[in-house]
Amino acid sequence: YSYFENDSAGLSDNLVFTVLEDSEKNLWFGTKNGLNRFNRKTDNFEVYNTKKGLPSNAIYGLAEDKEGNLWISTNIGICRYNWNTQKCRLYTVDDGLQNNEFAPSAYESSKDGHIFFGGSKGFTYFKPDEIKDSPVLTKMMFTDLKILSKSVDIRDGSNILKKHISRTEHIELNHNHS
Repeated sequence: YSYFENDSAGLSDNLVFTVLEDSEKNLWFGTKNGLNRFNRKTDNFEVYNTKKGLPSNAIYGLAEDKEGNLWISTNIGICRYNWNTQKCRLYTVDDGLQNNEFAPSAYESSKDGHIFFGGSKGFTYFKPDEIKDSPVLTKMMFTDLKILSKSVDIRDGSNILKKHISRTEHIELNHNHS
């Protein structure tokens, strides 16, 4: 199988980084230009990419968890992908990864359920069933305003803040404030 331009049922790229046979006997191929699921009955590929909800087209490593989700290492983090619903949850350094950039073909799954992905600053490992996303959405709050590296106080007479920054809805600054 090879990539051919304008072949919508073909492989999305000839550079394949990873291959996985999942628990439902689907064959997956991760390329530099998308995730490909091989259909054995029709002898063709269905391509999953950024147009179908993936965060990146560069697919470096693949693993499957007990729930049938695909865990995909990319060049912008690790994605938990449910291909039936085409929903993706992207994990990044903000979630504890060693880096957002992962290495092609640097992945492994252990018998005890850990998934390992190698990256540019080490490796990330985890047990998918131990990852719990918080249902609470946090609100962003400003706690300080600094002009020229000095905190602005409501008592300084500058009229920039009339109440604490966390309670201020609108701020006007002069062009020379930084």
